[in-house]
Amino acid sequence: MRISFEKYVLCGNKFVLVDETRTECLAEMEKSRFAWPATDPYFGIGSDNLLCLQRTGRGVLNSINAARGYWSAPPGGDGVDFIFRMFEPDGVEAFSCGNGLTCIAHHLHRKYGIVEAAVMTEIPTCAPRVIRMGTDIARNVSWINMGRPRKISDRLARPDAAWPWRGDILALEGLEIEDHLEAIPAAEPLRISGFLINTGEPHLVIFVETGILPRGLADGLFPPAPAAGPGRSSKVKTDKGAQLIHLIGMAINQDYRYLFPHGLNVNFVRVPIGGERIEYRCFERGINRETWACGTGALACVHVARKMGMLRGGRVPVWPHLCRNACPDAELYVLEKDRDYYLYGQPLHLFAGVFNFEPAPFAPMD
Repeated sequence: MRISFEKYVLCGNKFVLVDETRTECLAEMEKSRFAWPATDPYFGIGSDNLLCLQRTGRGVLNSINAARGYWSAPPGGDGVDFIFRMFEPDGVEAFSCGNGLTCIAHHLHRKYGIVEAAVMTEIPTCAPRVIRMGTDIARNVSWINMGRPRKISDRLARPDAAWPWRGDILALEGLEIEDHLEAIPAAEPLRISGFLINTGEPHLVIFVETGILPRGLADGLFPPAPAAGPGRSSKVKTDKGAQLIHLIGMAINQDYRYLFPHGLNVNFVRVPIGGERIEYRCFERGINRETWACGTGALACVHVARKMGMLRGGRVPVWPHLCRNACPDAELYVLEKDRDYYLYGQPLHLFAGVFNFEPAPFAPMD
């Protein structure tokens, strides 16, 4: 089976897109099976996630529900142009993805000349949402209206995991990480504190200056970027902060699965003095590793920092730390307007291709 695809990137987030707006390329359950070759860099295409774009319609929604059983009854598709899907490498369907949606907005304009559209997202949830997206041709940016952040539901976080802090934000305090890095004395357990919010994906926002104990442990999370130059490589060396991020992210998504049944994206945030921007790093659930950027994470960080009075102005530049090691100018923008949050970015179309896909499950050799 030959599958046509497009590959996009936004701030280092890499996506393989299967466009099914004109014809179905993959049967419903084959989408999950194709996620592995789409994301695997050694025996497949290589990406963070697989995106699928479909035309909305009763037949499409019925076929999704018949195979997946997501809803008691399929949601209505009136006034909706497209359906956005994202699959993790293991084939599980994610809720949403800010950077993936921004790439879809860019794709719709590049391929079909569409400057604005209504898209259904959060498909695996009991109540999918419809959002608007588009491309500002004059400014050469694509945008997503992600709506208002929401409180983490009891389905995503057990009620005793955190307590109400301010509005829709929950506070998590003193969560102990049992495993230790070599730099942490056994007498000083690693504890983290942060804030829970849902921006289409469930997020934990940790401010590195105050949210990680013992103090000083997080000092290396934002090392200076290497000097710019013509020989600069996109291969970023592993830094010591990456070890701490992986330790905390894996503990929350494995050891504390009983508190957070679907896992959490974990954001590590720094707001420089003056509050003119945010810098962040993100460990993503589903793929269980740090990625170069995260759109819903950018929204989560801005929303919490704004509630804490740490930011100035309505339009906030968000710097993805890992991506800026390779691309010094990389940034996303988050704008709060009419109580909604807008995400802006400049996706790149890398290439189009065809993959020879064998739907049968992979069977490793003995």
